[in-house]
Amino acid sequence: MASARTSPQSPAESAWQWSASCVQPLSFSFSLSLISLLLALAVYFGVALAQPALPGMQYDEAADAVIALEMLQGQRPSALKNITLFGRELPLMKQQHIGPTTIYISIVGLALFGASSRLRSAE
Repeated sequence: MASARTSPQSPAESAWQWSASCVQPLSFSFSLSLISLLLALAVYFGVALAQPALPGMQYDEAADAVIALEMLQGQRPSALKNITLFGRELPLMKQQHIGPTTIYISIVGLALFGASSRLRSAE
């Protein structure tokens, strides 16, 4: 009695069968998590966009903007400590405990969108 031999599978066929067995329909918990996330985002943006002027600029953001504007205008930055690289002074420390990361991020925003300030009266 001769036994029937099956032809060996190619690596591509076995990989296809393996990946097909890994794919499963979305579970209930994932769907619930996604719905919860979308609901939370909708509530957040609904509240935030109702009054876009609030809370307004904070003092630390204004302090970053001053140094960033000085750098954009080619002036010496008024940071606590500066370092000179390639003939240009760059802020190293804004204050004793605050580094310059937010200053460099502010430079990008100011370069792209410009600087403006609006005073709002209390209503």
